[in-house]
Amino acid sequence: MNKKRLLATGLILAGMFAVACGGGDDDDSGSTGGGTGGGGGTGGGGSSSPVIAATDADRVAHEGLPTIEDLPGADWLVLAEDDFGTGGADFLEFIQGNPDCETLENLATLESVFGGEDEDEPPVGQAQVEFEQQDPDALIPTSIEVEIEIDESAAGSRAEFTIVKELFESDETSNCIISVLNSQFSESGPAGLDIEVSKGTGSASAPQNGARMAFDVHMSFAGIELDMAMQMYFWPYANANVQAMFLGTAETLDADLVGGVLKTVDDNLKAAAGN
Repeated sequence: MNKKRLLATGLILAGMFAVACGGGDDDDSGSTGGGTGGGGGTGGGGSSSPVIAATDADRVAHEGLPTIEDLPGADWLVLAEDDFGTGGADFLEFIQGNPDCETLENLATLESVFGGEDEDEPPVGQAQVEFEQQDPDALIPTSIEVEIEIDESAAGSRAEFTIVKELFESDETSNCIISVLNSQFSESGPAGLDIEVSKGTGSASAPQNGARMAFDVHMSFAGIELDMAMQMYFWPYANANVQAMFLGTAETLDADLVGGVLKTVDDNLKAAAGN
Protein backbone atom coordinates (compact mmCIF):
# COMPACT_ATOMS: atom_id res chain seq x y z
CA MET A 1 0.00 0.00 0.00
CA ASN A 2 1.55 3.31 -1.10
CA LYS A 3 0.60 5.73 1.67
CA LYS A 4 2.00 8.67 -0.30
CA ARG A 5 -0.44 8.03 -3.15
CA LEU A 6 -3.33 8.17 -0.72
CA LEU A 7 -1.90 11.29 0.90
CA ALA A 8 -1.73 12.89 -2.54
CA THR A 9 -5.50 12.95 -2.63
CA GLY A 10 -5.58 15.04 0.51
CA LEU A 11 -2.95 17.41 -0.87
CA ILE A 12 -4.90 17.88 -4.08
CA LEU A 13 -8.14 18.55 -2.23
CA ALA A 14 -6.29 20.90 0.11
CA GLY A 15 -4.92 22.74 -2.90
CA MET A 16 -8.43 23.04 -4.31
CA PHE A 17 -9.59 24.53 -1.04
CA ALA A 18 -6.72 27.02 -0.78
CA VAL A 19 -7.17 28.31 -4.32
CA ALA A 20 -10.95 28.35 -4.26
CA CYS A 21 -11.11 30.25 -0.97
CA GLY A 22 -8.17 32.54 -1.61
CA GLY A 23 -8.48 35.42 -3.95
CA GLY A 24 -11.48 37.60 -3.01
CA ASP A 25 -9.56 40.81 -3.42
CA ASP A 26 -12.56 43.01 -2.82
CA ASP A 27 -13.57 41.19 0.40
CA ASP A 28 -13.15 42.83 3.77
CA SER A 29 -13.21 41.60 7.34
CA GLY A 30 -16.93 42.23 7.67
CA SER A 31 -17.72 39.66 5.00
CA THR A 32 -16.62 36.84 7.29
CA GLY A 33 -18.69 37.90 10.27
CA GLY A 34 -21.75 35.76 9.63
CA GLY A 35 -19.69 32.55 9.47
CA THR A 36 -17.81 33.25 12.66
CA GLY A 37 -20.88 33.83 14.75
CA GLY A 38 -22.77 30.92 13.20
CA GLY A 39 -21.43 27.43 12.53
CA GLY A 40 -18.02 28.04 14.07
CA GLY A 41 -19.29 28.43 17.57
CA THR A 42 -17.33 31.51 18.52
CA GLY A 43 -20.35 32.92 20.32
CA GLY A 44 -20.96 36.58 20.85
CA GLY A 45 -23.82 37.00 18.41
CA GLY A 46 -21.97 37.12 15.10
CA SER A 47 -19.10 39.51 15.76
CA SER A 48 -16.73 39.76 12.81
CA SER A 49 -13.43 37.89 12.90
CA PRO A 50 -10.28 40.03 12.67
CA VAL A 51 -8.22 40.23 9.51
CA ILE A 52 -4.79 38.81 10.35
CA ALA A 53 -2.08 41.30 9.41
CA ALA A 54 0.54 40.10 6.95
CA THR A 55 3.31 41.06 9.38
CA ASP A 56 1.78 38.76 12.01
CA ALA A 57 0.54 36.00 9.73
CA ASP A 58 3.40 33.54 10.15
CA ARG A 59 3.18 33.66 13.94
CA VAL A 60 -0.59 33.22 13.92
CA ALA A 61 -0.36 30.26 11.52
CA HIS A 62 2.19 28.44 13.67
CA GLU A 63 0.37 29.15 16.93
CA GLY A 64 -2.81 27.76 15.39
CA LEU A 65 -1.28 24.29 14.98
CA PRO A 66 -1.84 21.52 17.54
CA THR A 67 1.03 20.05 19.56
CA ILE A 68 1.69 16.51 20.79
CA GLU A 69 0.32 17.57 24.18
CA ASP A 70 -3.04 18.29 22.50
CA LEU A 71 -3.42 14.73 21.18
CA PRO A 72 -5.19 11.96 23.11
CA GLY A 73 -3.29 8.83 24.02
CA ALA A 74 0.46 8.23 23.91
CA ASP A 75 3.29 7.42 21.49
CA TRP A 76 2.75 10.34 19.11
CA LEU A 77 5.69 11.45 16.98
CA VAL A 78 6.15 14.57 14.86
CA LEU A 79 6.85 13.38 11.29
CA ALA A 80 7.08 16.73 9.55
CA GLU A 81 6.95 20.45 10.17
CA ASP A 82 6.42 23.11 7.53
CA ASP A 83 6.53 20.52 4.74
CA PHE A 84 4.15 22.07 2.24
CA GLY A 85 2.52 20.06 -0.52
CA THR A 86 1.54 21.02 -4.02
CA GLY A 87 -1.36 23.32 -4.75
CA GLY A 88 -4.45 23.31 -6.90
CA ALA A 89 -2.45 23.34 -10.12
CA ASP A 90 -2.23 19.53 -9.91
CA PHE A 91 -6.00 19.16 -9.77
CA LEU A 92 -6.55 19.23 -13.55
CA GLU A 93 -3.86 16.62 -14.15
CA PHE A 94 -5.38 14.45 -11.44
CA ILE A 95 -8.87 14.29 -13.01
CA GLN A 96 -8.15 14.92 -16.70
CA GLY A 97 -9.89 12.51 -19.04
CA ASN A 98 -11.88 10.68 -16.37
CA PRO A 99 -15.59 10.57 -17.36
CA ASP A 100 -16.65 10.67 -13.71
CA CYS A 101 -14.86 14.01 -13.38
CA GLU A 102 -16.16 15.79 -16.48
CA THR A 103 -18.11 18.49 -14.65
CA LEU A 104 -15.30 19.15 -12.20
CA GLU A 105 -12.77 19.29 -15.02
CA ASN A 106 -14.86 21.92 -16.79
CA LEU A 107 -15.31 23.82 -13.55
CA ALA A 108 -11.59 23.68 -12.77
CA THR A 109 -10.79 25.53 -15.98
CA LEU A 110 -12.67 28.58 -14.71
CA GLU A 111 -10.07 30.92 -13.22
CA SER A 112 -12.76 32.61 -11.14
CA VAL A 113 -13.20 29.38 -9.17
CA PHE A 114 -9.79 27.72 -9.08
CA GLY A 115 -7.53 30.62 -9.97
CA GLY A 116 -4.96 30.91 -12.72
CA GLU A 117 -1.18 30.75 -12.64
CA ASP A 118 -0.91 34.54 -12.87
CA GLU A 119 -2.96 34.85 -9.68
CA ASP A 120 -1.11 32.12 -7.79
CA GLU A 121 0.50 34.21 -5.07
CA PRO A 122 2.10 32.57 -2.04
CA PRO A 123 0.38 33.00 1.32
CA VAL A 124 1.71 35.65 3.68
CA GLY A 125 1.67 33.10 6.51
CA GLN A 126 1.90 29.32 6.40
CA ALA A 127 2.45 26.49 8.88
CA GLN A 128 2.16 22.70 8.78
CA VAL A 129 2.63 19.76 11.11
CA GLU A 130 2.17 16.00 10.72
CA PHE A 131 1.94 13.47 13.57
CA GLU A 132 1.91 9.68 13.63
CA GLN A 133 1.04 7.42 16.55
CA GLN A 134 3.76 4.81 16.99
CA ASP A 135 1.63 1.88 18.17
CA PRO A 136 3.52 -1.41 17.56
CA ASP A 137 0.28 -3.38 17.67
CA ALA A 138 -1.49 -1.30 15.01
CA LEU A 139 -1.45 -2.64 11.45
CA ILE A 140 -2.67 0.74 10.21
CA PRO A 141 -0.92 3.68 11.92
CA THR A 142 -2.92 6.77 12.83
CA SER A 143 -1.65 10.03 11.38
CA ILE A 144 -2.79 13.64 11.52
CA GLU A 145 -1.74 16.49 9.27
CA VAL A 146 -2.79 20.12 9.75
CA GLU A 147 -1.89 23.03 7.50
CA ILE A 148 -2.84 26.69 7.91
CA GLU A 149 -2.43 29.27 5.15
CA ILE A 150 -3.07 32.96 5.61
CA ASP A 151 -3.74 35.19 2.62
CA GLU A 152 -3.07 38.89 2.53
CA SER A 153 -6.75 39.68 2.01
CA ALA A 154 -9.81 38.11 3.62
CA ALA A 155 -10.23 34.44 2.74
CA GLY A 156 -13.57 34.95 1.03
CA SER A 157 -17.12 35.79 1.91
CA ARG A 158 -19.44 33.27 3.56
CA ALA A 159 -21.43 33.12 0.34
CA GLU A 160 -18.30 32.16 -1.62
CA PHE A 161 -17.32 29.49 0.86
CA THR A 162 -20.84 28.06 0.74
CA ILE A 163 -20.21 27.32 -2.95
CA VAL A 164 -16.88 25.72 -2.13
CA LYS A 165 -18.49 23.61 0.61
CA GLU A 166 -21.17 22.39 -1.78
CA LEU A 167 -18.45 21.44 -4.26
CA PHE A 168 -16.37 19.45 -1.80
CA GLU A 169 -19.31 17.64 -0.24
CA SER A 170 -21.13 16.83 -3.47
CA ASP A 171 -21.57 13.23 -4.61
CA GLU A 172 -19.93 14.10 -7.92
CA THR A 173 -16.72 15.23 -6.26
CA SER A 174 -16.63 12.11 -4.08
CA ASN A 175 -17.35 9.86 -7.05
CA CYS A 176 -14.64 11.58 -9.07
CA ILE A 177 -11.99 11.11 -6.38
CA ILE A 178 -13.07 7.51 -5.76
CA SER A 179 -12.96 6.70 -9.46
CA VAL A 180 -9.50 8.18 -9.96
CA LEU A 181 -8.05 6.55 -6.84
CA ASN A 182 -9.41 3.12 -7.74
CA SER A 183 -8.01 3.53 -11.24
CA GLN A 184 -4.58 4.55 -9.93
CA PHE A 185 -4.39 1.68 -7.47
CA SER A 186 -5.46 -0.92 -10.05
CA GLU A 187 -2.92 0.35 -12.60
CA SER A 188 0.11 0.86 -10.36
CA GLY A 189 -0.44 -1.41 -7.36
CA PRO A 190 1.65 -4.58 -6.92
CA ALA A 191 0.30 -7.89 -8.21
CA GLY A 192 -2.09 -9.55 -5.80
CA LEU A 193 -2.97 -6.37 -3.95
CA ASP A 194 -6.66 -5.48 -4.20
CA ILE A 195 -7.71 -1.99 -3.09
CA GLU A 196 -11.22 -0.55 -3.19
CA VAL A 197 -11.96 3.06 -2.23
CA SER A 198 -15.48 4.04 -1.22
CA LYS A 199 -17.22 7.00 0.37
CA GLY A 200 -16.78 7.19 4.14
CA THR A 201 -18.28 9.07 7.04
CA GLY A 202 -16.69 11.96 8.91
CA SER A 203 -16.35 11.65 12.69
CA ALA A 204 -16.91 15.35 13.40
CA SER A 205 -18.21 18.55 11.86
CA ALA A 206 -15.75 21.04 10.43
CA PRO A 207 -15.38 24.24 12.49
CA GLN A 208 -16.83 27.49 11.13
CA ASN A 209 -19.45 25.47 9.20
CA GLY A 210 -16.63 24.25 6.96
CA ALA A 211 -16.45 21.32 4.56
CA ARG A 212 -15.42 17.71 5.04
CA MET A 213 -14.79 14.64 2.93
CA ALA A 214 -14.22 11.04 4.03
CA PHE A 215 -13.15 7.85 2.27
CA ASP A 216 -12.85 4.20 3.29
CA VAL A 217 -10.13 2.04 1.77
CA HIS A 218 -10.45 -1.74 1.83
CA MET A 219 -7.24 -3.67 1.12
CA SER A 220 -6.65 -7.37 0.66
CA PHE A 221 -3.33 -9.11 0.01
CA ALA A 222 -2.35 -12.76 0.43
CA GLY A 223 -5.47 -13.47 2.46
CA ILE A 224 -4.98 -10.47 4.76
CA GLU A 225 -7.87 -8.00 4.93
CA LEU A 226 -7.28 -4.41 6.09
CA ASP A 227 -9.60 -1.42 6.29
CA MET A 228 -8.31 2.13 6.32
CA ALA A 229 -10.12 5.44 6.75
CA MET A 230 -9.25 8.92 5.51
CA GLN A 231 -11.02 12.11 6.63
CA MET A 232 -10.36 15.67 5.46
CA TYR A 233 -11.70 18.91 6.88
CA PHE A 234 -11.46 22.44 5.43
CA TRP A 235 -12.58 25.74 6.84
CA PRO A 236 -11.90 29.49 6.57
CA TYR A 237 -11.34 31.87 9.45
CA ALA A 238 -10.93 35.54 8.54
CA ASN A 239 -8.13 35.48 5.93
CA ALA A 240 -6.87 32.03 7.03
CA ASN A 241 -7.59 28.68 5.38
CA VAL A 242 -7.29 25.53 7.49
CA GLN A 243 -6.85 21.98 6.20
CA ALA A 244 -6.80 18.92 8.47
CA MET A 245 -6.36 15.34 7.27
CA PHE A 246 -6.62 12.15 9.32
CA LEU A 247 -5.51 8.65 8.29
CA GLY A 248 -6.17 5.51 10.30
CA THR A 249 -9.10 3.17 10.81
CA ALA A 250 -12.77 3.76 11.55
CA GLU A 251 -12.03 2.81 15.16
CA THR A 252 -9.02 5.09 15.69
CA LEU A 253 -10.53 8.09 13.89
CA ASP A 254 -13.25 8.56 16.46
CA ALA A 255 -15.06 11.71 17.54
CA ASP A 256 -12.71 12.30 20.47
CA LEU A 257 -9.59 12.32 18.32
CA VAL A 258 -10.92 14.07 15.24
CA GLY A 259 -13.27 16.46 16.99
CA GLY A 260 -10.69 17.28 19.63
CA VAL A 261 -8.00 18.18 17.09
CA LEU A 262 -10.40 20.30 15.04
CA LYS A 263 -11.56 22.22 18.10
CA THR A 264 -7.98 22.74 19.28
CA VAL A 265 -6.90 24.17 15.94
CA ASP A 266 -9.92 26.46 15.69
CA ASP A 267 -9.50 27.66 19.28
CA ASN A 268 -5.74 28.16 18.82
CA LEU A 269 -6.29 30.15 15.65
CA LYS A 270 -8.87 32.42 17.26
CA ALA A 271 -6.61 33.03 20.25
CA ALA A 272 -3.55 33.71 18.08
CA ALA A 273 -5.55 36.12 15.92
CA GLY A 274 -6.70 37.98 19.02
CA ASN A 275 -10.40 37.11 18.96
